[in-house]
Amino acid sequence: MTDSSHSTGQIALYASSNVNAIFREVRVAYLQWNTYYSFDQEIIHSAGTRMQIFSGNAFDTPSPINNVSYRFVSTLNDPGLRHFTGDMADLRLVDLNGHVIHARRFFTKSVYSTLNAKVIRSADGTGLVVVVSSANAAGTQLNTGEYRVIFSYLRDNRGTLPTSQVFSENGSTDPEVTTIDIPWRKIP
Repeated sequence: MTDSSHSTGQIALYASSNVNAIFREVRVAYLQWNTYYSFDQEIIHSAGTRMQIFSGNAFDTPSPINNVSYRFVSTLNDPGLRHFTGDMADLRLVDLNGHVIHARRFFTKSVYSTLNAKVIRSADGTGLVVVVSSANAAGTQLNTGEYRVIFSYLRDNRGTLPTSQVFSENGSTDPEVTTIDIPWRKIP
């Protein structure tokens, strides 16, 4: 909690599930970053490889997915602890000198809602425009906020266009699903 209006004061603790709880000590400290996972000697992966880091151990490895490399916070038979239980998690990647090289906030799926919009792709597929349908011009604007766009790239598009070339990656012709989170700010 951040509240700069009170330079001093008191707090009270209450445990609704345990009316007999006794608290002997409370410590208040500044929020600090903790290391969730440290990369060690890593091999160089092919472009597009996704790294997924689990709080558990390798015994709980999910079924393999193409271009996904798994890492685990816990070792041996330690099941690990859930670290991110709220609606968001902040991520920072730091180099060996402690300099932040990337920072980002992630939100859970429940934070997002469906937006009735269409995406128009450029002819070469390198750009897009998001169009929001509305009866009036003001309703076509995107409000300030975080938007999540989920794309499906059909490697095998013969269901729509029978003469389409079929692409594969590591032998898989399954659709490739990509998610992009876009922080949207209005320009005055």
